[in-house]
Amino acid sequence: MYHCVIRDVVTKDVLGDYMSDRMTKELVTNAILSLTARHSLAEGCIFHSDRCEGGGV
Repeated sequence: MYHCVIRDVVTKDVLGDYMSDRMTKELVTNAILSLTARHSLAEGCIFHSDRCEGGGV
């Protein structure tokens, strides 16, 4: 099971997330859609991935 989490780097709040049994681009896309369903993205918003592949904390 894979879990994509989008967090605010300052507050550490979870802004969006999605779980799937496969690591696909749809996993990330659905996490972003989860975020946009709850929050508005500011102009110039930057996303950063730690590219953790199965062992992140």
